[in-house]
Amino acid sequence: MVSCAIMLETLRVLSIADEPLQHAIIFNFNGAEEVVLQASHGFITQHPWAKELKAFVNLEAAGAGGREMVFQTGPEHPWLVAAYAESAKYPVGSIVGQEVFQSGIIPSDTDFRIYRDYGNIPGIDIAYTYNGYIYHTKYDLPEYIPEGCIQRGGENLLGLLTTLGNSDRLEEPGDLKMGKMVFFDVMGFFMIYYPHRIGEVVNSLVVVAVLLNLFRRLKSFRQSGGTTYLFMKLIGVSYAMHSTGFLFMIGCNLALGLLVGYVRPMMWYTNNWLTFPIYTLPAIAIWILVHQKGRKCCESVFQLVSIWDIEAIYFDSALLFWTLLLAALTMGGVASAYICMLLVIFPLILRQLVPDFFNIKMFRSPWLYLALTAAGLLPSFLQVMQHVHHNSIFFMPLMGRSGPGISPDLLIALISVLPVLVFSTYLAGFLHVSKDLTSLAVNFLSISAFFILIGCFTSLGFPYSDNPASPSAQRHAFHHFWRELYAYDGTLEKEDHGLLYIPFDYNEHRYLDNIPELKSMQLQAADKDLAYGGFPYYLPLMPILSKYYVGDLEKPRLQGRLNVSHSKEKLANDVVRHHFTCAGDQVYRNIYLSVVEGGKLIGWSFTSGTPTPTLMPKEITRNHYFVYTTSASAPRGPLQFFLDIQVGEGASLDKHWLDIGFGVHYLDGPESTTPELTAMLDKFPNWTVPLGWVATYQHYRF
Repeated sequence: MVSCAIMLETLRVLSIADEPLQHAIIFNFNGAEEVVLQASHGFITQHPWAKELKAFVNLEAAGAGGREMVFQTGPEHPWLVAAYAESAKYPVGSIVGQEVFQSGIIPSDTDFRIYRDYGNIPGIDIAYTYNGYIYHTKYDLPEYIPEGCIQRGGENLLGLLTTLGNSDRLEEPGDLKMGKMVFFDVMGFFMIYYPHRIGEVVNSLVVVAVLLNLFRRLKSFRQSGGTTYLFMKLIGVSYAMHSTGFLFMIGCNLALGLLVGYVRPMMWYTNNWLTFPIYTLPAIAIWILVHQKGRKCCESVFQLVSIWDIEAIYFDSALLFWTLLLAALTMGGVASAYICMLLVIFPLILRQLVPDFFNIKMFRSPWLYLALTAAGLLPSFLQVMQHVHHNSIFFMPLMGRSGPGISPDLLIALISVLPVLVFSTYLAGFLHVSKDLTSLAVNFLSISAFFILIGCFTSLGFPYSDNPASPSAQRHAFHHFWRELYAYDGTLEKEDHGLLYIPFDYNEHRYLDNIPELKSMQLQAADKDLAYGGFPYYLPLMPILSKYYVGDLEKPRLQGRLNVSHSKEKLANDVVRHHFTCAGDQVYRNIYLSVVEGGKLIGWSFTSGTPTPTLMPKEITRNHYFVYTTSASAPRGPLQFFLDIQVGEGASLDKHWLDIGFGVHYLDGPESTTPELTAMLDKFPNWTVPLGWVATYQHYRF
């Protein structure tokens, strides 16, 4: 909605501009993204204008407004990032978002992939991520869009399109492939960008500079009466203390996440600020206690040097710690290594090189020491905290639709400890020049325990809210289903019906004991012998939404069913082609495929080449395939397709090799719901967003 408004206003402004653009701009208002990106695929593969496209800008959303963020670019066209950085008035984006999103850990997809893979054109993916709680819910309304969001996004888009529309680089962008770009914004004021290959050179030079500085520090240490052995021993001990602190902070936070996730999962979901006392404060306390204990254990080593030498040694080892990580990430080709580079270069210059160059005796004045230390850490601190902020506003709402498999408290615990991990290394020396801070750590743990207790046992920790000003509802999905399972000989082997419940988050129906239909449901395991587990999943999300419940409900009353006919022909001694015809007026139809072990699907009529299996839970070892079909209205004729199955050498073609299921989802129209389903959904409280519709599943063996 926000993106459409911005596009319309941008179109209006460009249409009345005094100077025409050098290149034409196509504004494509396409929908059908939630039906597996079909509209963008149809445009880029079939529209006559698609062949003329040189680049694209894709506007996305995973929330309701806020600051739009560049999270994907390219591929291999860094000039697009440069165009955005130079033209956007309020640029926001980072290569970190791109590498995280493209790693696959976020269960999402955008039209960017369709234009990139099927159109073979470069582009920029820009998304709103603020307030993901209302994304795809009944609260996804204009009144929840923050003021100024449209103005800000419009100014950025207008600047970008004007720059691209007048760019000579659009003449033949294929000649400008030069690898990916390292890019990141500085608090939204401006963007820094440079080619990744330049970044690798810069990172390498920083690594060399730190090693040379460490050698210089060794030389100075020896001149003051120390030995090389003692210096290396001090560096090693302090480095070990940093590593120990890391392990204890991460381990304790994960243990705390498991505990909180068991007693009161997602208590921070509505009250995000609870993550600080629950997860960040304990990490600070553990850091203090680890170094206080290390201070006593290593006293015999550190008593050989002055107290300020100890602080300097800890700072040296912190530089070495992040430098080694920088070197490892750079060698691994990770563009996000620039964060480690920032964590090294500013402390190196402002805290060590500048005082030495100007002969500043910073340890003579506590205020001067604090000022130089703060100056060295401030740039990297702002960059790290900006990423923590972006991660928090994105991942916290995402946990409400990430499935019941893994406790979301583990991820939030790691995000919450991140700033402590980063800056504890540089501030560790401060603990060794201060008095004993054990009592402070105990106070932090007491505060944390207090908030954990009130979060677990009071309404403060209740995860969800129906507050009209800022709702954070729990999502649920239900299918009133009807299944028919046919045997290899074509006879009806089993017929059943009921209510299928697919939980969207870790709490499932924990707080819905007042709904009798949920209390009587039984947890079901995916049937490994049926295509896609034996139930009508709407989207291929079983690896995420792998847990489901089944309850009793009357058979849904449907006027027409999907009619499936089948024939087969032998293509070779080890290859058989199965022909299918699916007749019916249903709009949303899925095809689920599974090949028996020993055989494989080598081709089909949907696409060229060898079909790619869909991801499945690790306990399901057979290859499964998910085909999603839909149309804007009732199909004009039957769906016809074929599947080519190859069997092992010497195996018979006249045995069971293929499991195929047909799912139909009645998302709209008079058959989309039933009185029983509607009556149950009406019992849900206001802090929930339940979705439900009728679905059927027909399974055959061939």
